[in-house]
Amino acid sequence: MQLQDYGYVRVATAVPQVYLADPVANAAEIIRLYEQAKLSQVEVLVFPELTTTGYSCGELFNQDLLLNASNHAL
Repeated sequence: MQLQDYGYVRVATAVPQVYLADPVANAAEIIRLYEQAKLSQVEVLVFPELTTTGYSCGELFNQDLLLNASNHAL
């Protein structure tokens, strides 16, 4: 029996280790969790907001360096 046969979708939430103001490290963590979810046949994986930068960057959100690094990591 497959869940998809009955209209179900496997959904999971991710709880990544977040590296503050380090989008490259955070992108690696996102990919690691994605690969893990794929092995569990997850179809929709939900991450917290601001996962690529960390939530408490304050004024760093106004810096092009952080914004550009985050865009590049995506």
